[in-house]
Amino acid sequence: MKIKSDLDKIIGQFLRYFESREYTISPSSELITDDETILFTNDTITPWKSFLVERNIPEQGLCMRQPSLRLQGLRDTICEENKLELVPERFLGYFNALGILTGKPKREIQLEILELLLGSYSISPRDVRVYAQKDMEFLDEIGKTIEVTNDSNPKIYYQWGYGLEGIIGRGATFTLLQRENDPQEIGQLIQIQDSSGELIGYEFGFGAETFLSRKNNNKVYSAWSIYDAIEEKHLCFKTLLDNYSSLGAILSIPSNLMGERHKTEKDKILRNISLLQHTFSLSTRWSESVLRNFLQLEFDKRLGVEISRDLDFQHQ
Repeated sequence: MKIKSDLDKIIGQFLRYFESREYTISPSSELITDDETILFTNDTITPWKSFLVERNIPEQGLCMRQPSLRLQGLRDTICEENKLELVPERFLGYFNALGILTGKPKREIQLEILELLLGSYSISPRDVRVYAQKDMEFLDEIGKTIEVTNDSNPKIYYQWGYGLEGIIGRGATFTLLQRENDPQEIGQLIQIQDSSGELIGYEFGFGAETFLSRKNNNKVYSAWSIYDAIEEKHLCFKTLLDNYSSLGAILSIPSNLMGERHKTEKDKILRNISLLQHTFSLSTRWSESVLRNFLQLEFDKRLGVEISRDLDFQHQ
């Protein structure tokens, strides 16, 4: 299980690095929380929103690995031919978010990020580029070591909302140069402030799978652990990986947390998988095997017996 092992290494390095700097490791949240502004937990900030509301971000800082799910991409991966990728550069819906939340001084945070990327992850400073707005003074230390490109993207690219009234984030985007000097996004450093401009704290993070893919200069989807769960590598294209990994993530959620909206999304994915089975002459047993492998590998959970019934029902 090479991909899972590589991901665990990326995740472990991140958490150990910040723990060694006296950050507190926060426990992961469930994929469904009581936050009504989102359907599924989609980033590390979801379990930390109370710190923003109370304006009480721990100065020493928090760090976390958070399983996350964003289903927007599923809607543009199924097409009439089905073997084509409508948006091939978009990554998969299920991923592991890595992040920090801290009230440390901006210089200290910048030095920590530089040491993480250039030291712990052994990335050359020549391969890192940051895209920001010219007035982002919280990047002054980073700009001494790696290239910061100002005002080259629309202003809205650097604005984040948290579903909280009066709280916004102004962020700079970190990229890694890929083949042919193509910069691709890996994460953001965000200054969190209220509507008056008062500083609340800082957030930094990235998706472990995206980071691993960019670090390896790999544009395909083999940095996701779902890749390990499928023996037939010729079937490992985005449409299939995305739907099976997203369904597996939903199947890992305790049933008592699932509401009607969550069940509706689950049914949509089941219909997608039914289409995939028909297109590629895949059996329900094959789908069960992939889901069983993924649930065990990623969540250490067993596949429920009702999935056969659900898949067969959608196929009718």
